[in-house]
Amino acid sequence: MTKRRLPVIQRAAPDEEQDEPRPTWHWVGFGTVAIFTAWLPLASGAQALHAWSLRRRFGVTGGADEIFAVLSTLHPEIRRQLLWEMVAPHAAMLALASFAGGYLVGRFGERTGVKEAALAGVATSVVAALLSWSTAGIFALVPFVLAVPFSSLGGYVGAKKKKP
Repeated sequence: MTKRRLPVIQRAAPDEEQDEPRPTWHWVGFGTVAIFTAWLPLASGAQALHAWSLRRRFGVTGGADEIFAVLSTLHPEIRRQLLWEMVAPHAAMLALASFAGGYLVGRFGERTGVKEAALAGVATSVVAALLSWSTAGIFALVPFVLAVPFSSLGGYVGAKKKKP
């Protein structure tokens, strides 16, 4: 009995049949998802740290309602300072997440760089602004100030690390 060989298995795949690289707009979407994926747990950690700090500073043992009651009795200047203490860690976490998402786009995307990383930051900012506009008002635009430049910087650094 003779062995029958399948012609498909015998043929070697030619090198030129490689997959086409993804379009650059795919990498904008990947970067946006990466920024949100990194930002949400980081923001949650920043908020938990801030709540712990307030409880420790004012001796509050209850939940958010008790913290709010204590904060409402404070002088406006102290409340303003506490607001900055809350905003700074959140801003740092958004900047870190944006840098990471931009780095991902710049480093691993073919034909991608600073422009696509910046667009990922813009897309993230648009989604964040739309989700928070009703409660934050004009402050919902703050992510544009942080996400776009830091994702651009991440894209720049990532593109420099790209393997030739």
